[in-house]
Amino acid sequence: TAYEPYIFAALNSAKVMLAFGTSYDYYNAVWVKNEWSRYLDLMKKICPTYLEPISEIHKAEPYVYCQMVSGKDAPVQGEGKNSWLTGTASWGFAMLSQYILGIRPEMDGLCIDPCIPAACKGFTCTRKFRGSEYHITVKNPNGVQKGIASMTVNGNKLDGYVIPVPAAGSVCEVEVVMG
Repeated sequence: TAYEPYIFAALNSAKVMLAFGTSYDYYNAVWVKNEWSRYLDLMKKICPTYLEPISEIHKAEPYVYCQMVSGKDAPVQGEGKNSWLTGTASWGFAMLSQYILGIRPEMDGLCIDPCIPAACKGFTCTRKFRGSEYHITVKNPNGVQKGIASMTVNGNKLDGYVIPVPAAGSVCEVEVVMG
């Protein structure tokens, strides 16, 4: 968009970045799609798994997002409030699986377009989609955040990012090399 240069300038100069996420639109923002490393750093600050060491203060299950956390002036500082009500966990999962791991359903098939931190050397995943099973291996030998050098499906080179839907019951071995 026309505002993207301004967004990137703000991101590069910001000391603090806040994300509020109870809607798909918030997670689908331009800055999220193009600044994954910073997004992941931010998510580590609010992700329940990373808050486990303070769960006795947080008083919320270590796998749910809270709507808010009590501030320093509250009688129970640090306590999470209204867990299970935000919708953030489901949107967070959709964001992780569909836009960070890059495995998302599309009308023409299963799209594989990962956007991972440069330090991530790859991952494996099994995904069921439209009656078929996909065993996906993503390799990142050059430490890039985005871009695919090659993709094969059952040993056959695939041009593009979308795997056409095979016959129901098929098993697809997918190898993606980023670069």
